[in-house]
Amino acid sequence: MNYYNAILQNLFFATLNQQRKDRKFAKDENIHTNREEYGVKTLYRYKNKFLISEKEILELFKDIPFLNGGLFDCLDKIDESGKVIYIDGFSRNPKKEAKIPDELFFGTKKKA
Repeated sequence: MNYYNAILQNLFFATLNQQRKDRKFAKDENIHTNREEYGVKTLYRYKNKFLISEKEILELFKDIPFLNGGLFDCLDKIDESGKVIYIDGFSRNPKKEAKIPDELFFGTKKKA
């Protein structure tokens, strides 16, 4: 379950929906550090799902243009009570992530 999360979600929400100069990974530290980025859906996630470094990941996405207009907005929203409603599942919390098997894209199941 890496392709949808690592590639497509990062492409849609953190690349096509973010100015080139502002593209970066969300901090993945403690609750106090992460709090300033809570609810920000335009930062890269899932570093651990790549086999290359953060710098190399950013390099892969650097030439892709920013497309303004809302087409690539993440639908995960914070409601009026402050609770996050997960629709797209673009989350650093594994329990809240979207679970889309790679087989849906590539047709064969990976062997362990």
